[in-house]
Amino acid sequence: MNINYCENNEITNFREICAGNMKNGVVYSGSYPVFKIDKKRDEIYSQLVWEAGINCIINLSGNSEDLETVASLAPWYNTILKNNNAIGLDIQFDFDFFDKFGFEVFNYKLRQGFKFLLDRDGPYLFHCNAVIDRTGFVAAIIELLFGANIDDVIYDYLLSY
Repeated sequence: MNINYCENNEITNFREICAGNMKNGVVYSGSYPVFKIDKKRDEIYSQLVWEAGINCIINLSGNSEDLETVASLAPWYNTILKNNNAIGLDIQFDFDFFDKFGFEVFNYKLRQGFKFLLDRDGPYLFHCNAVIDRTGFVAAIIELLFGANIDDVIYDYLLSY
C-alpha cells in the first residue's frame, strides 16, 4: 500500500523536510506517533514511517519513559529503540528565555539531539506532540544549515497543522 504524504499530512503531520540543499528522503517530521484513540491514524503513521525507511528517532518532547511507552504500542518504534537509535530529549518550551539556566538546559538538550543524530544513520524522524513548536524549531534550524532561505523555512513551517 502506497500512502500519499500530502493526503495524510493533516492527520499525522508526518512529512519530509527537504529545503535548501538537503537530499530527499533523509529528514522527516511528525506529530506524536501513537494516539491510541485513533487506530486508523496510527496505522497510517506506521505505514508512512515504513515507506520512509526511518532508522533514527529524535523525540523532542518525551523522556526515556515516554520512549518505552510508545515502543510498547508501536512495533516499528520498539525496533528503532532496541537498536539504540531513539532518544528522548524532554525539551520544554515553558521556561523564561531570559532565565540563563532555562536557556542553558534548552541549549544542552538540543546539542545532545544533534550529537545523537550525527552518530547514527538516517533517515531521521523528529517528533514532539504537534510538530508546531519544538519540531518546527528544529526543522527550521536544519533547513537553514542546509542553505534554505527564510521564505522557504516559513513556507515549510506553515505546512504543519
